[in-house]
Amino acid sequence: SIVFNLETRKMELRKGPIFGNVLLADELNRTPPKVHSALLEGMEERHVSTGGTTENLPEPFFVIATQNPIEQEGTFPLAEALMDRFLFRYILSYPTLEEEIRILKSQDYVPDKFDPFTPEKVKALKQMVDKIHVSEDVMKYVVGIIRKTRDHSMVYLGASPRTSAKYLHAARANALINGRNYVIPEDIKMMSHELLNHRLILNPEAVVSAGNNV
Repeated sequence: SIVFNLETRKMELRKGPIFGNVLLADELNRTPPKVHSALLEGMEERHVSTGGTTENLPEPFFVIATQNPIEQEGTFPLAEALMDRFLFRYILSYPTLEEEIRILKSQDYVPDKFDPFTPEKVKALKQMVDKIHVSEDVMKYVVGIIRKTRDHSMVYLGASPRTSAKYLHAARANALINGRNYVIPEDIKMMSHELLNHRLILNPEAVVSAGNNV
Protein backbone atom coordinates (compact mmCIF):
# COMPACT_ATOMS: atom_id res chain seq x y z
CA SER A 1 0.00 0.00 0.00
CA ILE A 2 1.00 3.64 -0.47
CA VAL A 3 1.43 5.53 2.83
CA PHE A 4 2.50 9.05 3.73
CA ASN A 5 5.89 9.28 5.48
CA LEU A 6 5.73 12.10 8.04
CA GLU A 7 9.53 12.38 8.21
CA THR A 8 10.22 12.68 4.48
CA ARG A 9 6.83 14.27 3.69
CA LYS A 10 6.50 11.89 0.75
CA MET A 11 4.23 9.05 -0.28
CA GLU A 12 6.05 5.72 -0.03
CA LEU A 13 5.32 2.12 -0.89
CA ARG A 14 4.95 -0.14 2.13
CA LYS A 15 5.43 -3.68 0.87
CA GLY A 16 3.12 -6.36 2.21
CA PRO A 17 3.25 -10.17 2.39
CA ILE A 18 2.89 -10.60 -1.38
CA PHE A 19 6.48 -9.40 -1.79
CA GLY A 20 7.83 -12.55 -0.14
CA ASN A 21 9.06 -15.63 -2.01
CA VAL A 22 6.28 -17.75 -0.50
CA LEU A 23 2.82 -16.36 0.19
CA LEU A 24 0.45 -18.32 2.43
CA ALA A 25 -3.13 -17.16 1.81
CA ASP A 26 -5.22 -18.72 4.56
CA GLU A 27 -8.99 -19.08 4.02
CA LEU A 28 -8.76 -17.43 0.61
CA ASN A 29 -12.46 -17.85 -0.11
CA ARG A 30 -13.32 -15.60 2.85
CA THR A 31 -11.39 -12.62 1.47
CA PRO A 32 -12.95 -9.82 -0.65
CA PRO A 33 -12.72 -9.75 -4.47
CA LYS A 34 -10.08 -6.98 -4.50
CA VAL A 35 -7.69 -9.38 -2.75
CA HIS A 36 -8.36 -11.99 -5.44
CA SER A 37 -7.70 -9.41 -8.16
CA ALA A 38 -4.33 -8.45 -6.68
CA LEU A 39 -3.40 -12.09 -6.17
CA LEU A 40 -4.38 -12.97 -9.74
CA GLU A 41 -2.17 -10.20 -11.10
CA GLY A 42 0.77 -11.32 -8.99
CA MET A 43 0.45 -15.00 -9.88
CA GLU A 44 0.05 -14.38 -13.60
CA GLU A 45 2.15 -11.29 -14.30
CA ARG A 46 4.66 -11.60 -11.44
CA HIS A 47 4.11 -7.97 -10.50
CA VAL A 48 1.55 -5.86 -8.63
CA SER A 49 0.14 -2.42 -9.40
CA THR A 50 -0.46 0.14 -6.68
CA GLY A 51 -0.61 3.92 -6.55
CA GLY A 52 -0.08 4.21 -10.30
CA THR A 53 3.19 2.25 -10.20
CA THR A 54 4.12 -1.34 -10.95
CA GLU A 55 6.39 -3.34 -8.65
CA ASN A 56 7.97 -6.64 -9.64
CA LEU A 57 7.68 -9.59 -7.28
CA PRO A 58 10.74 -11.54 -6.14
CA GLU A 59 11.95 -14.62 -7.96
CA PRO A 60 11.01 -17.31 -7.16
CA PHE A 61 7.44 -16.53 -6.12
CA PHE A 62 4.64 -18.97 -5.43
CA VAL A 63 1.41 -19.10 -3.48
CA ILE A 64 0.01 -21.68 -1.08
CA ALA A 65 -3.65 -21.12 -0.21
CA THR A 66 -6.34 -22.78 1.86
CA GLN A 67 -10.09 -22.49 1.47
CA ASN A 68 -13.00 -23.55 3.62
CA PRO A 69 -15.85 -25.76 2.38
CA ILE A 70 -18.27 -23.66 0.37
CA GLU A 71 -21.10 -24.83 2.65
CA GLN A 72 -19.67 -22.81 5.55
CA GLU A 73 -21.06 -19.36 6.28
CA GLY A 74 -19.11 -16.43 4.89
CA THR A 75 -17.50 -18.32 2.02
CA PHE A 76 -18.04 -18.06 -1.71
CA PRO A 77 -16.65 -19.78 -4.83
CA LEU A 78 -13.37 -18.49 -6.22
CA ALA A 79 -13.28 -17.27 -9.82
CA GLU A 80 -12.23 -19.83 -12.43
CA ALA A 81 -9.39 -17.56 -13.59
CA LEU A 82 -7.90 -17.48 -10.09
CA MET A 83 -8.34 -21.21 -9.49
CA ASP A 84 -6.59 -21.95 -12.78
CA ARG A 85 -3.44 -20.18 -11.57
CA PHE A 86 -2.94 -22.79 -8.84
CA LEU A 87 -1.03 -25.82 -10.10
CA PHE A 88 -2.63 -28.34 -7.72
CA ARG A 89 -5.62 -28.55 -5.41
CA TYR A 90 -5.60 -31.09 -2.60
CA ILE A 91 -8.89 -31.92 -0.90
CA LEU A 92 -8.27 -32.79 2.75
CA SER A 93 -10.61 -34.70 5.03
CA TYR A 94 -10.36 -35.26 8.77
CA PRO A 95 -7.21 -37.18 9.83
CA THR A 96 -7.39 -40.79 10.91
CA LEU A 97 -6.99 -41.75 14.57
CA GLU A 98 -3.31 -42.56 14.07
CA GLU A 99 -2.68 -39.37 12.12
CA GLU A 100 -4.35 -37.21 14.75
CA ILE A 101 -2.26 -38.78 17.52
CA ARG A 102 0.87 -38.18 15.45
CA ILE A 103 -0.14 -34.52 15.06
CA LEU A 104 -0.42 -34.16 18.84
CA LYS A 105 2.97 -35.78 19.39
CA SER A 106 4.69 -33.52 16.85
CA GLN A 107 3.36 -30.19 18.14
CA ASP A 108 6.45 -29.45 20.23
CA TYR A 109 8.93 -31.07 17.86
CA VAL A 110 11.91 -28.93 16.90
CA PRO A 111 14.45 -30.41 14.45
CA ASP A 112 18.08 -30.49 15.56
CA LYS A 113 19.24 -29.17 12.21
CA PHE A 114 17.47 -27.02 9.68
CA ASP A 115 18.82 -26.57 6.17
CA PRO A 116 17.03 -23.55 4.68
CA PHE A 117 15.73 -23.90 1.14
CA THR A 118 17.10 -20.72 -0.38
CA PRO A 119 15.76 -18.94 -3.48
CA GLU A 120 18.98 -19.87 -5.27
CA LYS A 121 18.30 -23.57 -4.70
CA VAL A 122 14.77 -23.18 -6.06
CA LYS A 123 16.04 -21.40 -9.17
CA ALA A 124 18.60 -24.16 -9.76
CA LEU A 125 15.91 -26.84 -9.46
CA LYS A 126 13.64 -24.97 -11.88
CA GLN A 127 16.45 -24.93 -14.43
CA MET A 128 16.90 -28.68 -13.98
CA VAL A 129 13.15 -29.25 -14.45
CA ASP A 130 13.16 -27.28 -17.71
CA LYS A 131 15.80 -29.65 -19.11
CA ILE A 132 13.73 -32.81 -18.54
CA HIS A 133 12.88 -34.39 -21.91
CA VAL A 134 9.26 -34.85 -23.00
CA SER A 135 8.66 -37.02 -26.06
CA GLU A 136 6.03 -36.16 -28.66
CA ASP A 137 4.08 -39.29 -27.68
CA VAL A 138 3.82 -38.05 -24.10
CA MET A 139 2.74 -34.63 -25.36
CA LYS A 140 -0.01 -36.26 -27.41
CA TYR A 141 -1.04 -38.25 -24.35
CA VAL A 142 -1.40 -35.08 -22.27
CA VAL A 143 -3.27 -33.18 -24.98
CA GLY A 144 -5.57 -36.17 -25.45
CA ILE A 145 -6.51 -36.10 -21.76
CA ILE A 146 -7.16 -32.36 -21.81
CA ARG A 147 -9.25 -32.50 -24.98
CA LYS A 148 -11.29 -35.37 -23.56
CA THR A 149 -12.43 -33.15 -20.69
CA ARG A 150 -14.05 -30.80 -23.19
CA ASP A 151 -16.47 -33.33 -24.67
CA HIS A 152 -17.23 -35.46 -21.61
CA SER A 153 -20.95 -35.74 -20.90
CA MET A 154 -20.51 -34.89 -17.19
CA VAL A 155 -18.31 -31.82 -17.76
CA TYR A 156 -19.86 -28.41 -18.45
CA LEU A 157 -16.53 -26.61 -19.00
CA GLY A 158 -13.34 -28.55 -19.70
CA ALA A 159 -9.68 -27.72 -19.15
CA SER A 160 -8.05 -24.88 -21.08
CA PRO A 161 -4.94 -25.17 -23.30
CA ARG A 162 -3.00 -23.56 -20.43
CA THR A 163 -3.57 -26.77 -18.48
CA SER A 164 -1.52 -28.82 -20.94
CA ALA A 165 1.55 -26.66 -20.31
CA LYS A 166 1.09 -26.88 -16.54
CA TYR A 167 0.60 -30.63 -16.83
CA LEU A 168 3.93 -31.08 -18.59
CA HIS A 169 5.73 -28.79 -16.15
CA ALA A 170 4.46 -30.82 -13.20
CA ALA A 171 5.33 -34.08 -14.95
CA ARG A 172 8.87 -32.86 -15.56
CA ALA A 173 9.23 -32.05 -11.87
CA ASN A 174 7.97 -35.49 -10.89
CA ALA A 175 10.43 -37.14 -13.26
CA LEU A 176 13.28 -35.17 -11.67
CA ILE A 177 12.15 -36.19 -8.18
CA ASN A 178 12.26 -39.82 -9.29
CA GLY A 179 15.76 -39.50 -10.75
CA ARG A 180 14.85 -39.51 -14.44
CA ASN A 181 15.72 -37.04 -17.18
CA TYR A 182 12.60 -37.90 -19.19
CA VAL A 183 8.84 -38.01 -18.61
CA ILE A 184 6.83 -41.24 -18.70
CA PRO A 185 3.02 -41.73 -18.73
CA GLU A 186 3.05 -42.63 -15.03
CA ASP A 187 4.22 -39.08 -14.26
CA ILE A 188 1.04 -37.86 -15.93
CA LYS A 189 -1.32 -40.37 -14.33
CA MET A 190 -0.25 -39.90 -10.72
CA MET A 191 -1.13 -36.19 -10.59
CA SER A 192 -4.25 -36.11 -12.75
CA HIS A 193 -6.77 -35.66 -9.93
CA GLU A 194 -4.90 -32.90 -8.09
CA LEU A 195 -4.11 -31.03 -11.31
CA LEU A 196 -7.55 -31.26 -12.92
CA ASN A 197 -10.12 -31.28 -10.09
CA HIS A 198 -10.23 -27.46 -9.78
CA ARG A 199 -10.08 -26.79 -13.52
CA LEU A 200 -13.24 -28.63 -14.56
CA ILE A 201 -16.78 -27.35 -14.08
CA LEU A 202 -19.16 -30.28 -13.83
CA ASN A 203 -22.79 -30.43 -14.84
CA PRO A 204 -25.25 -30.09 -11.92
CA GLU A 205 -26.16 -33.78 -12.21
CA ALA A 206 -22.49 -34.75 -11.96
CA VAL A 207 -21.96 -32.55 -8.89
CA VAL A 208 -24.90 -34.17 -7.10
CA SER A 209 -23.69 -37.64 -8.06
CA ALA A 210 -20.08 -37.03 -6.99
CA GLY A 211 -20.89 -35.31 -3.69
CA ASN A 212 -17.74 -34.64 -1.66
CA ASN A 213 -15.60 -36.62 -4.11
CA VAL A 214 -15.47 -33.80 -6.66
